[in-house]
Amino acid sequence: MIRARSTTTLCIVFVCIIHGLISGCSSFGPASIRGGRVAYNEAITETGNQQLLGLIVKHRYVENMQMLAVSSVTANMRVSARVGTEFGIGPDENFSGNLVPLSTSVLVEENPTISYVPLEGEQFIREMLSPIPDELVLLLIAATESPAEAFATLIKSINGIPNRAFISAFGDDDQRFSRVIELLGILDIANAIHWRIPGAENEPSRHALILRWPPELDDEAEELLALLVAGAPPRERTAVLELASGGRAADDGTLHLQTRSIGELIRIAGASMDIAPEHLETGLARDVRGVAEPSRLIRIRGDDDRPRDAYVAVEHRGWWYWIDATDVSSKQYFKLLTTLISVRLADSVRGQSRSPVLTIPTSR
Repeated sequence: MIRARSTTTLCIVFVCIIHGLISGCSSFGPASIRGGRVAYNEAITETGNQQLLGLIVKHRYVENMQMLAVSSVTANMRVSARVGTEFGIGPDENFSGNLVPLSTSVLVEENPTISYVPLEGEQFIREMLSPIPDELVLLLIAATESPAEAFATLIKSINGIPNRAFISAFGDDDQRFSRVIELLGILDIANAIHWRIPGAENEPSRHALILRWPPELDDEAEELLALLVAGAPPRERTAVLELASGGRAADDGTLHLQTRSIGELIRIAGASMDIAPEHLETGLARDVRGVAEPSRLIRIRGDDDRPRDAYVAVEHRGWWYWIDATDVSSKQYFKLLTTLISVRLADSVRGQSRSPVLTIPTSR
């Protein structure tokens, strides 16, 4: 004797389930974007930060590290459904209470494919070691929350006034540069500093620093102009300092900048690391004491315990290195360095179309 649901009823239920699955598939796309885009973005950002900090650490340990850029992320989604029913043959007592009249299951599987491009070759070396273009520096300074701090990070000298090198203990710290940074900060807080970025129609083609200050900041503005350019300050409380190439002192009312390279910024960050004492004693890491000094702009902390509140952290040879989540100055420096690498090395990635590409299929 066979006990089962009515065939007609099963067919109706089956059709309803399939219809529901088909109509419900339209929600998987938007839902996957809402959940997946943020997750992928956070993962790429976090691992990118770890890769950069690892590069700084390995540089201090005089070790090689290959950098990989994420070139593409392709996520494929597969949805499958199953409908089943059970029936018995024979007396009722043989299967009574043990049958599932109707069962359904839905499986949603995401299979992302991630492609990496190794950063290498002549173009990569050039972008790492060449001075950062003046125009890019001004764009970053204009876009950052702390222009004065960004100025101190990216500029090697302005109109012949040298910034502290940090990677060399030789030479005196020129207090004029520190004063320029301090005055820029004061004027920026008062919204007296503006950056002219060419690009708009009928706009001058040269980048420029524009000062427009209120009467109560006459002393600060005049002191800044006296440090940067020769001549009497303008009476209308407005000054336009156009960008010129080179780092020599200028008396023509222009800004002559010498900029740092990404490689220099990495070396400066490496000199600020709290290296494990035994690693210095045994020669595992380069000892820069007496040759360089810790930067006032960034500090990479170190300890044998994993940090609890870190903006980014990596482990190397049993020692943890990290940037504290509450250290705003260090995070600003690291953010500038990250932005520079993403911008400067974009051309390097595009120029490596023939380089090997590592593609990793994953699933979750």
